[in-house]
Amino acid sequence: LVSKCILQMLQATSYKLQASRGFTLVELMIAVGIIGLLASISLVNVNSIRAKARDSKRLADIKEVQKGLEAYYVNNGYYPFASIDASNGGLGSQAFSALCNSRAGFEDNVGLSDNDVNTCVAPTYMAKVNENAAPARKPFLYAPIPAGCNNNQVLCRNYRMNFELETETGSLQAGCLQASPDGVLKVGDIADVACGG
Repeated sequence: LVSKCILQMLQATSYKLQASRGFTLVELMIAVGIIGLLASISLVNVNSIRAKARDSKRLADIKEVQKGLEAYYVNNGYYPFASIDASNGGLGSQAFSALCNSRAGFEDNVGLSDNDVNTCVAPTYMAKVNENAAPARKPFLYAPIPAGCNNNQVLCRNYRMNFELETETGSLQAGCLQASPDGVLKVGDIADVACGG
């Protein structure tokens, strides 16, 4: 229906085109409308591609932290006991910017958060833990298991890291996910778990 109207308008004004060499107002409006439609379609595609790129970076960052945690576990026989949630900034924040060889594990680069002296001057496992990518900026969360472990009386033998994806990425659905030594699971399948801040 729209194309018939456009065709009729073009035919009605075609005699003017033969007499003059310029474009009519109707023709210019049609051209601007088509350009606007194409621009909006491409903008939607660009935003989708950007979200997928941010999710790919999030997954790469989580896998990098998991590698560091496994190296930490191999050397120490337990995982770090520092519980990191949204209230204290999340992984990658200034307070938890490195994975060090200390009982707490995640610390700032000064190394004083565990009352150990200079434990993180030369970080052993990760010199820089990345923050979550914009625009979400929801922090990556880390919790040692069992709850309350301190690597003195009770060793931390497991962990969970919670993070959120904007889009479906590979076999992972969008939403809140949990990484552990066993892999990545959808948080909706796990009870009593919070996702980013």
